[in-house]
Order: sequence, then C-alpha cells, then structure tokens
Amino acid sequence: MQNNNYKLHFIGAGNIANAMISGLINSGFPSLNIYVYDKDPAKTLSLVDKFNINDHKELSFLDEGYLFICVKPADYTDLLEEIKEHIGKGVFVLSCMAGVSLERIDKDFEDNICLRFMPNMLIENSSGFIALTSRSKNLINDFISIFSEIADIREIPEDMFDVITAAAGSGPAWIYYYINSLIKAGCKNGLNEEESKTIVLSLLKGASNKLSQDTDLNQLIQEVASPGGTTEAGLKIIEEENVDEIISDVISKATKRSKELREDSN
Repeated sequence: MQNNNYKLHFIGAGNIANAMISGLINSGFPSLNIYVYDKDPAKTLSLVDKFNINDHKELSFLDEGYLFICVKPADYTDLLEEIKEHIGKGVFVLSCMAGVSLERIDKDFEDNICLRFMPNMLIENSSGFIALTSRSKNLINDFISIFSEIADIREIPEDMFDVITAAAGSGPAWIYYYINSLIKAGCKNGLNEEESKTIVLSLLKGASNKLSQDTDLNQLIQEVASPGGTTEAGLKIIEEENVDEIISDVISKATKRSKELREDSN
C-alpha cells in the first residue's frame, strides 16, 4: 500500500521528474507533499502549475524528506556545489542520473543515506519499471512504499544498471519507433493514417493482454504463423534482414553509451 505521508523534493524539472510526479499524483499521492526545484524557473513553474505542487523558489535548508536528483549527469557537479550545504543529515538522497554510481552519490553525500534508481517513462501512466540499489534496506522499503502503485520495482545489482538503462529506460522509445513504422507501413499499403493507427494500437493492446497470460513467445508466434500464410511470409523478411541482430546491436550501443556516461561522471 502506498504511503502518502512522505515529503518528496525533486531537483530537476525535466521529463523524468514530470513522469514520476504525474504517476504519483494519478495514483493518489497528495500534491501538497511534493516539492520541485529547477535552475530554470520556467520549468519549475510549469510543473507547479500543471500538478498544483510546491515551488522551491530557492534551495532553502532541508532537514528531512526524500531528495530526488533528476538532472542530467553533465549538470551534476555544478548542482552538487549549489545544494550540498542545504542538505541536512535527515534527508534521504535518491538519484536517477544515468551513469552516476551509487558509490559516487554515497561519497558526495557522506552524511546521508542514499539510493540509486533507474525508472522509465511509463511510470507516468502507472505501468513503469524501476531498477534500484542501495546499502539501506529501510530506504529500499520506503521507495517501494512510495512507488509500488506506478511501477514494477526490482532491486538490481549495480553492475547491471547499464543494460537496464538501455533495455528498460530507453526501450519505450524503440517500441514507439516500431509502432510508428507499423503505422507508416499500413499507410504505404493503402490505409489512411487513422485506420492504420487504430489497427496497430488495437494489435498492441491485444498482444500485451495475451502476453500477460502466456509468456512462451515462440509458441505465440507459431500460433499466428500458419505454414505458407501471410505471417510466415513477413517473418521470412525479418529473418533474412537479421532483425534479431539489429535489435541486439541497439541494446549493445545504448549499454555502451551508459558505460561511457558512468566513466565520465565517476
């Protein structure tokens, strides 16, 4: 069950913070317990107006609550200089910066209990995935209590965070790309855009529902692909073009980039 008594302080008002706050409020978390700050006042005001949350007009001293660092890794060093003197020992520090290790966060906030997590954007509609790691089981339990209604949360060894960032964090964009390709293909073959989009979205909803009942993907493919039929003809193109290898390369490139960000940040 979600605990609504926590005070949540978000530093950074970008896409991830927007998705997290949106998911929380839609799940019933009280907006009065959420605070946001961004170096760009316009971004702060945008989230404040959108969600009716609190504005950290300036970084006044915090002595309790949960501080979420949701900035780009390149901005972290400057942010640290700005906020460190404002963070009391009673504040829990939680970072979702790609590539910035828990060891680095622990070192930078040595008086605080810290946690590193990696969400994806699907938390906005309560169907997200969050990987996390921390040396504190109590903080992990608190995190689960806050976010369990908007995400599947898994404690993952930190050495797997690069591939988690690639697969779960970046994955939604690649799925959207594939969806868009299906819609455009339908249009290219005679459907109008509205018809093609309706068909593809219905297809994805049905396939997702089916997957929740049966996860044997090879069997599911064979159920659709009758010998000599239309599905088999399309699958042959997928195999000939080595789509499996392309997808593997996509994950590998994104994982490599996450490692590069980690090396640059640490």
